[in-house]
Amino acid sequence: FKIQVNFSELLVAPAPWNNTGMRPVAGVVASNMKDGQNNITGVGINIVENFDGMYSAGMNTGNNSGIYPDNVMIENYGLFPGNHASFKVTGLSQLLKYDLTFFGSSVEWQDVTGKYTVNNTRVAYLNASMNKSGVVTIRDISPDEYGNILVAVDPASNSSIFGLIAALTITGHVDPAQEN
Repeated sequence: FKIQVNFSELLVAPAPWNNTGMRPVAGVVASNMKDGQNNITGVGINIVENFDGMYSAGMNTGNNSGIYPDNVMIENYGLFPGNHASFKVTGLSQLLKYDLTFFGSSVEWQDVTGKYTVNNTRVAYLNASMNKSGVVTIRDISPDEYGNILVAVDPASNSSIFGLIAALTITGHVDPAQEN
């Protein structure tokens, strides 16, 4: 299955997107999200360490010609340099592995590289500067015994002006090692 999350406050993306529809706050910001077939999954997003706030200067093509709709790209949950946020993806099946695809976007023409860390071990980086098509994916992640995956978001370095997340795609699949 595939679940798409739009980290947004005011802008709504069409189905199959799950819109958080709120400023970042510690606690649940999305629950019982729907997959691409409009099925309720029981998967949620629970912010553990809060973001600094909304960043609403993501790219806007004016005609939804980016990798995601404009309403997904424009709003991001954001962090200032030196700050840190984390959230759990909850309600996952321990029988599956998950690929997490991250996207952030900024109109700033400088270093807006975000660092995404999954389960404290796997890391990916993405420069959100002028980004309307780039994503990074961390593959084959196992949830913990409670069905959670921990995701941390940070500005990648002292030169990164923000750490941003506009979208997360969660793709569940059978563990290739178990297919025989």
